[in-house]
Amino acid sequence: SSYGSSSYIVNSYNIGDLKNNVDSTGADLGGIIGDVFSNATSGSIHNYIINSYNLGNIDGTTNNSVSGIFNDYTANDVVNELYINNVYNAGSLIGTTKAGLGNLSSTANYIINNAYYENSVSASNVAGVEGTAMALTAMKSQTFVDTLNKNIANINLEQIDSSLKDYALIPWKLGDDNLPTFAETIPDLSGKGNDGLNFGATLSQEGITTGKDHYINCGLAGYDFKNSASLIVKVKISEFTTNDHQRMFNNYGPPGLLSGIGIAYAQDNSPNVSFRGVDSNSWNHLGVSNKLIINNWYTIVGTYDGNIERIYVNGVTFGEKTYKDNIKVSNYPFLLGRSLMSDMDYTLATYAEALIFDRALTEEEVKNNYAGEINPVNKDNLLLWYKFKC
Repeated sequence: SSYGSSSYIVNSYNIGDLKNNVDSTGADLGGIIGDVFSNATSGSIHNYIINSYNLGNIDGTTNNSVSGIFNDYTANDVVNELYINNVYNAGSLIGTTKAGLGNLSSTANYIINNAYYENSVSASNVAGVEGTAMALTAMKSQTFVDTLNKNIANINLEQIDSSLKDYALIPWKLGDDNLPTFAETIPDLSGKGNDGLNFGATLSQEGITTGKDHYINCGLAGYDFKNSASLIVKVKISEFTTNDHQRMFNNYGPPGLLSGIGIAYAQDNSPNVSFRGVDSNSWNHLGVSNKLIINNWYTIVGTYDGNIERIYVNGVTFGEKTYKDNIKVSNYPFLLGRSLMSDMDYTLATYAEALIFDRALTEEEVKNNYAGEINPVNKDNLLLWYKFKC
């Protein structure tokens, strides 16, 4: 490698088998990356492997070492840094020196978080100590998928390296072989390209079912609505949970960073809409007394036009309240089926559709086009539109 070089391996995988390496010295192998070595006298080498996996079997019986994620990592007189987060190796390894993750020389600087390897693999190397050995049966589980998805929530790519700020980490699901693989994206029908990422929610002919740790990341972090917006969901709740407010669709920030807009239902099972005000620095909240019923379909619309906040259910105005404020920008994405305000803030529900407008729908529009079946005739300022079905 050369002075000041960097490589970024994000949302990547290897499933191809490697046999009796190809390296001209017959020395080393690697499932994701092979040797990283430098004789440069200045500069630095930075390599990042994030949200990736190896399933390829690696046979290095004629070589000195083999590995599942990376191999010998050395440097002379330069800063050689390796960053790994949220990776796993389930490939079989055969060789003189075997490693679940890889081999590190003492000259390398490294940060290894959330790295997992199948525990029948020898791990008598530095990286093996840093990683977590797991039985293959444990890897082939929804529990492991949920662990990988939880790890994603704690990874801030821009903080790791500013060059990664435009990346989005793809969530995981169980693959056909019951090992974790990358989940499908949810296409945005608005034409704005705001495709959703499915974190373990289940698609069916009715829609997509959310639950604890199973939700849709809809993006749009940092979007400035200024003083008008509309959120719409078509939803059927399968079980009411007991948290104070169960957020159905929102971009609320976590405690201490409160912001955004959303629709939810309260502990008494009544729907509500709220946004965090810029001037008031408090929640501008509209709740109603009407109750939702389990296993009934509802089209719920929350709007704000700079003066009045309204909530509609099946085309009928359930409530309105006067506020004059701007919507505080949230640097967090919209989530369908949960929020960042609490780990217990999720909905056990099936969603058929979800939409976001950068304007307030009129009462006439809601009555005519959102009274049951959703038909966005006027698509002006439509930012996002998901229709869920398998």
